[in-house]
Amino acid sequence: VWNNSATVAIGNNSNSFGSALVISNSARMDVTSSLRVGCGSSSGGSSNNTLLLDTGAKLTTHSGPVAIGHRSTGPAGSYNNTVIVQGGAAWDNQNSSLVIGSADGGDATGNVLTVGSGGAVTNVSHIDITATNTLNLLGGLLDGSVSCTGTVQGFGMVLGDTTIADGGFLSPFNSQGTLAFSNKLILAGTATTTVQLGTNTSAMVARGGLTLGGTLNITDGGGFTTGTYTIFTYNSTLTDNGLTIGTTPNSGFTYTIDTSTSHVVNLVVSVPATP
Repeated sequence: VWNNSATVAIGNNSNSFGSALVISNSARMDVTSSLRVGCGSSSGGSSNNTLLLDTGAKLTTHSGPVAIGHRSTGPAGSYNNTVIVQGGAAWDNQNSSLVIGSADGGDATGNVLTVGSGGAVTNVSHIDITATNTLNLLGGLLDGSVSCTGTVQGFGMVLGDTTIADGGFLSPFNSQGTLAFSNKLILAGTATTTVQLGTNTSAMVARGGLTLGGTLNITDGGGFTTGTYTIFTYNSTLTDNGLTIGTTPNSGFTYTIDTSTSHVVNLVVSVPATP
């Protein structure tokens, strides 16, 4: 076990790039203070830094906000920093907050938290994903409420209320698995949802209430044709503020959102009637 009483910074110095920390093979690290991946300083940015938790590793952080991206007093940006949790590894945040992107309004793009198969990020009080930054679920679990003006994508489980705010993106990998939300899922008025539809398609699951809004883009997940596709299921109430059809794989089809069946939101794809 590596116990650290100070803030742990991976690539936090001015103009630092490409630093990496790997915790694996059931090793443990306990950080009494906060953790920063990237972030930079007042005199320069920090980019392309990586933290990998793999093969049963355990990381515990006790203070937030934990930042993947930018958290400094200066204007220098922090780009393309990555945290990966997979292979039975777990990151326990001890009820701290987590920011993917910018924790203080500084420039931060391309920063990513990936939670892969067997990985878990737990006990997060709140996750804030800022614009142009990403939560990438590849079969893992994230335990915490989410606010997103960036992107939530992939398949796996989010334990907590999730809001895709105005300007945010929701992109399930429907052909690979189910993206599920244990509580409410809210899509704001200018949020964008992009689904992959075809022969093998998994609906998104909101185990609480569902609020529809924004734009629905449709891509061909393999074998896309006419028919009825389930986009969402939900266990509680539906608030339908309208879901506008955006881009589609075939402009010759007609696309209709159907909420007439309780606890299901369907997309009906049909051939227009002949005049």
